[in-house]
Amino acid sequence: MHDFDYLDFDIDDLLRYKEEKGIKISVITPSFQEEKTIGKVIAETARLANQDLVDEILVVDGSTIEGHIDYRTIKVATKAALKSLEKFDSFKVIHQTQPEICALLETDVTIGKGDALYKGVACAMGDIIIFLDSDIINIDERFVRGLAGPILTFAEIKFSKAYYHRPRFKMRGKTIFGGRVTRLYMRPILRILDREYDVLERLEDITYPLSGEVALTREVFESLTMPHHFGVEIAMLIELYEKIGLRAFAQVDLREHLHHHRSDKALAGMVEQITRTLFWLLREHLGVDFEEEDRRKTIRELYGRYAIDGVKTIDDFRRIDAYTRSLTRGLRTLHDFEMRYHPPLKELPGYEKRRKKLHEHAVRHTHDIANRL
Repeated sequence: MHDFDYLDFDIDDLLRYKEEKGIKISVITPSFQEEKTIGKVIAETARLANQDLVDEILVVDGSTIEGHIDYRTIKVATKAALKSLEKFDSFKVIHQTQPEICALLETDVTIGKGDALYKGVACAMGDIIIFLDSDIINIDERFVRGLAGPILTFAEIKFSKAYYHRPRFKMRGKTIFGGRVTRLYMRPILRILDREYDVLERLEDITYPLSGEVALTREVFESLTMPHHFGVEIAMLIELYEKIGLRAFAQVDLREHLHHHRSDKALAGMVEQITRTLFWLLREHLGVDFEEEDRRKTIRELYGRYAIDGVKTIDDFRRIDAYTRSLTRGLRTLHDFEMRYHPPLKELPGYEKRRKKLHEHAVRHTHDIANRL
């Protein structure tokens, strides 16, 4: 695996590589009720589109109110694009629930981050796909620059993933160190699987396995199955690990990441979701099964020991207890869990024709939204 700093990549060099190779870059931003931050994400990405480093910006919104489309985020994103982009046609916005998109992709699934990424790539035209979360508060050009850099510069790199420092913040009067799930759950679990069970070897070297900011080639993405739900980061990481290996991976230091923080209760629920996804994949792909009570007990005990390394405050011990309960629930319900996922895009019959129609739909929908503003 390759390790970089975003400053390793000069924008002028990237523009030259991009032109020489005839590559187009699409930035896809999944969003769910993120009208407070989506405008800045679009504006900062537009700066690179105006320099021709980015060819397309596509927002996939999933915001709903009682099952109906909530247009607030879509309108904020479109207004930001109209204001910031020299070429508005490089901007697209779609909604996950649109019947035309679901019909062309033969799916009724309309929610979940994985579903958003899948539909976004199907509607986009770029050769390199960059995913940016829509709640980044301190977004600037280093995100796209850093993620695109390894793939544009080195032919052997097909996937790049962000890592960063998550600063302290205040919540309900308490100081909290950021990255709680990664620091106290995901990295300890990956260490356990590598060191104690000899599976997913060296995947623990990924500094921030749950980061939502990644880039990969279209060809690679179109070969992946895609979970519908919010365990998509770890599912994508494991499938990429199996298909292209760590030699095609890069991770890039983007320095600092600020976003709106979730409550401890919400994060405990996230841990349970991640547990089911991860251990289902281990069983189905690698034949490593943790349904037996003795194995569940062992991994809970190991987790308690390994997680201590991530502790930064006394409250982290309480979080480890909560995550242990989430781990227990996730493993206990594994026998009832069946991960729902989309098939690889490239396996859809007549995919190229569908993709053209999806892109045309995204263009029409975007102009309809813009004309109403």
